[in-house]
Amino acid sequence: MKRKLFLLLLIISLITFSCTKKENIKSDTELNIVASFYPIYISLLNITQGATDTFVSLLAPADSGCLHNYQLTTKDMSLIESCSFLFINGAGMEDFILESTTDDQKAKIIDSSSGWLELDHNSHIWISLDGTIYQIEKIAQELAKIDPKNAQIYSSNKTEYIKKLRNLKNQFAELKNKLTDTNIVLFNDSFYYFVKELNLNVLNIAHHEHGQEPSARDLANISNKISETLAAGKKIILLDTMDSSNTSAKIISQETNLPIYELDPGTSGPLEPDAYISTMEYNLKTLEKAADL
Repeated sequence: MKRKLFLLLLIISLITFSCTKKENIKSDTELNIVASFYPIYISLLNITQGATDTFVSLLAPADSGCLHNYQLTTKDMSLIESCSFLFINGAGMEDFILESTTDDQKAKIIDSSSGWLELDHNSHIWISLDGTIYQIEKIAQELAKIDPKNAQIYSSNKTEYIKKLRNLKNQFAELKNKLTDTNIVLFNDSFYYFVKELNLNVLNIAHHEHGQEPSARDLANISNKISETLAAGKKIILLDTMDSSNTSAKIISQETNLPIYELDPGTSGPLEPDAYISTMEYNLKTLEKAADL
């Protein structure tokens, strides 16, 4: 009886040791990747699908929007410290993170926009399809370097995702013809790369700084410029972000009798791989509607 009990305890001990050892091995080989915010997270989801021992998490909550006013929490700092690598948008979006991290932590930060030609110090690169494609290429390249065993998966996923983005880009290209000679008034500079990619003429950006409303004089100048452009027989489209809290767009819309078309900047949404494509399809339909009026 004692012999049987001894053997039973020995088997349990071996199983426990085996499981513990397996867990330790897994933790040593895992690649724990953190995305600074939602757009980078969606890109990482697409590139890492099917990769073994690769896990992606999100630093700023998915409903945080742009990181202009985001403040790091103790939990965020702990996540940065424990992660394998932190992928950021770059172009100034996460300067507050760089200012709050140690040299060792900075060594784990990968800038997905490094080398991108910035316009007017604008960090909203992902809203442009060209910008997102650039970031996808960069992220896949960096992942292949740090995780060679999954390099083929990253490359395959990158190719497949970029193919989808280019198909969408072709649809936007067809829209360009309808928007020839159309003038755009932006009420948020988030879409600067987006409208430039479509080769649209930006008549005015009424909202340059995040959280800063145009003055009464600025609004009067914008209204006068719109009136002059309309008098010349040219078309104008007012573009703002969804759920915008600024009042300048509403004031200009009332004064000029022009509708406001709201675009989605893609800074929040479902945590699903196709989320960005769905966002851009929505923006495509919104512009098609504006072009048909």
